[in-house]
Amino acid sequence: MKIGYDENKLQQLEIFYDLLNKENMKYNLTAITDYEDVLIKHYADSLALLKFIDIKPEDSILDIGTGAGFPGIPLKIFLPSNPITLIEATEKKVNFIGNICDELAIDDICLCQCRAEDIAHDDEFRETFDFVLSRAVGNLSVLAEYSLAFVKVGGHFIAYKGEGAEEEADFSKNAINLMGGKLENIVHFNLSGSDNKRSFIIIKKVKSTPSKYPRSNATIKKHQL
Repeated sequence: MKIGYDENKLQQLEIFYDLLNKENMKYNLTAITDYEDVLIKHYADSLALLKFIDIKPEDSILDIGTGAGFPGIPLKIFLPSNPITLIEATEKKVNFIGNICDELAIDDICLCQCRAEDIAHDDEFRETFDFVLSRAVGNLSVLAEYSLAFVKVGGHFIAYKGEGAEEEADFSKNAINLMGGKLENIVHFNLSGSDNKRSFIIIKKVKSTPSKYPRSNATIKKHQL
């Protein structure tokens, strides 16, 4: 599927970069700051999802651990009609994303400063999203526990990963199953203009997540599924 670029979207990405570069000097939002690196490793990586996944205008999207707004903000720029929610626990990053939304005149995005394992037990968020995304660094079994409770049955959890996705998916199959998920596909690709190898691990929600999951952050780290 081809990504539909236009002048307005490209201008919004430029504004995003300028603010990211400026604020990163104060708040250390990302280790990736070089212009070309941001284009490839943040923008192209975030938007690659649109090449492989059919997202309908009414589909709801949740970005867990969005950090400085990736992939959620670039996706919102290119999917303006989709309801998108961003979760981030770090206050300085939430404030930065709020400023970005103001500058880009994005007023229909939900931004939550919270921990995923806490808000996943809230009826407003639990099993309500068509797509849940995670671009966070962490093993898939942990990400699956944090993420699948948000996915409605029939929806998908998609993990942005690098190489070794098959091994990670195999290692995490118990956690995926316990959370009500089923591995649907693993997509491999190179980021545009680079030899950066990336993968999407696509997990379909086939049954409800047991109410006790996700567990507390401390328990998850101590006893991985």
